[in-house]
Amino acid sequence: MLKFEQLKAPDPAPLNLLPAGLPCMIGGLAKPDTVSTVFYRTHAGALYIEDFDPHPSGADPFSDLWPAIDAAHSDVDRTAPISLGPRGARSQSGGCALELVTMAKTDPPDSDDVEIGIIDAGIAFWNPAFRVKGAGTSCRFSSYGALKLSDKQFVGEALTSTEIEEFCARSDSANRLALVAKYPESVFGDTARWPLVRPQGLAHGTAMAEMVLSTAPETARLHGLELPVSVLRDLSGGQMTALMEIAVRALVEQVLKTRNQTGRSDNKQFKLVVLMAFGFTGGPLDGTAKGLNGLEGALTYYKEKGIDLELVLPIGNQLQDQLHARLAKGESVGWRVLPDDHSANTVEVIRGKDQPALKIAPPGGEFVKIPDTPGLFRIIVDDMAIGGVWTETLNGDRVRTRIALVPTAATRPRVPIAPFGKWRLACDGDAADLWILRDETGFEADPFQPQRPSWFEDHRYNVKDKFGMPALEDAPHRPGDPLSVVRRDGSASVLASSTNGQIRVVTAVLGDGQPAFYASMLPNGQTADDSMSLEDAAPSMATYDLQPIGPFLGRAVLGNGGKDRFRAAGTSLASARMAGKIASM
Repeated sequence: MLKFEQLKAPDPAPLNLLPAGLPCMIGGLAKPDTVSTVFYRTHAGALYIEDFDPHPSGADPFSDLWPAIDAAHSDVDRTAPISLGPRGARSQSGGCALELVTMAKTDPPDSDDVEIGIIDAGIAFWNPAFRVKGAGTSCRFSSYGALKLSDKQFVGEALTSTEIEEFCARSDSANRLALVAKYPESVFGDTARWPLVRPQGLAHGTAMAEMVLSTAPETARLHGLELPVSVLRDLSGGQMTALMEIAVRALVEQVLKTRNQTGRSDNKQFKLVVLMAFGFTGGPLDGTAKGLNGLEGALTYYKEKGIDLELVLPIGNQLQDQLHARLAKGESVGWRVLPDDHSANTVEVIRGKDQPALKIAPPGGEFVKIPDTPGLFRIIVDDMAIGGVWTETLNGDRVRTRIALVPTAATRPRVPIAPFGKWRLACDGDAADLWILRDETGFEADPFQPQRPSWFEDHRYNVKDKFGMPALEDAPHRPGDPLSVVRRDGSASVLASSTNGQIRVVTAVLGDGQPAFYASMLPNGQTADDSMSLEDAAPSMATYDLQPIGPFLGRAVLGNGGKDRFRAAGTSLASARMAGKIASM
């Protein structure tokens, strides 16, 4: 029997209250000797991290959240997104603000005065491929920094030009040790049972840098900003959403300081293209999603300061992953949750405020109505708490409901686990959009504990088209038949929904100009305005030491700090190539 137990939700609530708050809500789920942490933003724009202790009774697990923060700071911006952070050892006290050195630029930019920023993880900037030809150890990267947790705040800290040259002169193994000594949260470090970015392995940031340089002008200067591993391990994107604005600000300030140090800090404007090749599922996809406000505000701020700033983002790789569904009145959809899964599985539903409530059925069980009042609830199955439901109002006329289940597997005794199998969701209203929040990252703390993605199921869903190829659009099996409730349109990254003119969203296309089989679609089946092929102008395979991964599909990209290359494809690679092209315009 499935039922719900109401709790008190914090106001305002963290963007990722579910699923990140499950260890606070579910007794026994949290690991011993850990504390809960919360990211939040001040009115000045600084992003802080603070510990809080859930209420010992368990009745109101977040009742001590705001008092813990208010006791330390009085300038908290409660209208800004906050996000539950990683659980771990209690952090140190104190705090410091991100230094702003922006100066207004009045004169037009020089045609060759362009900087390219890369916000990513695993940027082996010392790779010989990134050295200036004929200039010894001189590097195409003018600066390299990382977001570092210092005195309870994430701040940007960059290497000096001398340190960059020293990295370019050392071996890959020596550089890993040096980088981790400088940035303990680097993905190059030994965390858990092995490094998250292994030697002779594929590093996402390194591949992005090479793709940028494949289309960028020779005069463009690169700037890398490394993201911390604690944020990359976030399973829902909530922490990353809270960190995006501060990452962009930190990178811009890093570029400005570098220009000051190298004598390019004159009164002229300059062009800055920033690649942030990450995306998250969810909604709504109309430009009003929470988390976009801070990011768009940062872009507007720098535009007013005379920086020609463009942010380049991928549309997402979810076209075939069955992560989006659209329900009309009386329709239902299956939600397949796998066994032996050590990660939370979460569905986000957006519907009209006055529509009837959702219904949910556990595997083999009957439908039960989900509470339609805004608030936070535990999901109880057979007298055991196995998940949570959180409903909040959006923009007055819509509501968002998140349904999160605890993992279906556990490594400790007496830890609650969720039933695996086919859950079902139904809606008696006119329309409801559903997204599965991706719950695997590639940066797991323990790769031997699998984190398996869930997906939506409908017998009418077409995996392949009539030619046996991956289907690129939503179409019925036969003319006149209803469409599958599992949809491709609306599967794009929530970041791709921004209407800000400084944000460029990129999709990947094949050699014939058609969208790649993995490239997501915006609402109404629209693709991104900017497209890029990964096949044109690809270097000859004979010139590479090739380490293949899976089928021989995709482009060969740099793996890490050496010459090894790997097959890769995706809209992130397309967005990287587009960033280089935009820099050359």
